[in-house]
Amino acid sequence: MKLAYFAPLGLLALAACAPEIEANLYLQDIVEVADTGNGITIDAKLRIPENSEDSCKEGLAELTAKLATITPLKDEGECVASDGNQFSQFTLEMPVLPAGTDDSTHLAVVHVARADGALGAGLALSLTLTRSLTEVQKALGREDTSGSSVSLGPIASGNDQPKFIFEFQNDTRDTAKLVPNYLFVDDKPGLPIDDDAQSLDRREQVKLVFADVVAAYLAEANTYTFATVYPGGS
Repeated sequence: MKLAYFAPLGLLALAACAPEIEANLYLQDIVEVADTGNGITIDAKLRIPENSEDSCKEGLAELTAKLATITPLKDEGECVASDGNQFSQFTLEMPVLPAGTDDSTHLAVVHVARADGALGAGLALSLTLTRSLTEVQKALGREDTSGSSVSLGPIASGNDQPKFIFEFQNDTRDTAKLVPNYLFVDDKPGLPIDDDAQSLDRREQVKLVFADVVAAYLAEANTYTFATVYPGGS
């Protein structure tokens, strides 16, 4: 497993029709994992591109069975439309674990590591895919025929990259600060600059979307530190 904390060369446009993984992250959960050393499991949505609603429904049961051999599921999937595209959508189990804890059972894993810095005592958040999306494609019988190495589904358009999306909420009582590592934060570029840290009041949340170059790196079964959060930051 490779661990990286690097500066991509650019924040590229995100693909419209590509597999998507989306989840809600809560600061209190992250603090609990760091303080106790015990992991938790949250829900994540995996969306796989489909040709149409009809073809999605016809193949949903078979796709569910194959996907369940790769990662634990919490439902049997459904067919959904989003931004004019058709997807099969599944609820995955996504562990949130202390740094250094291995997990090869789940497709996507978040790790929490202590990372003290100029803003104080921080918690670095990393995302890992335990299988490359090429491996997932093969396991699902969804090999790409367009030349793209990461498109997951019968619709493949050039170099479309997967989407990774986190809705991050500060559910603690104090203001927190978040330093993104080359993400879009509420649709604005977020750079790892302490002076530009995102302040989050109690109950405030932001949407974190990974840039294409980061998504492509993760799609090869790598680990990427996507943000550092500072609980109680003022």
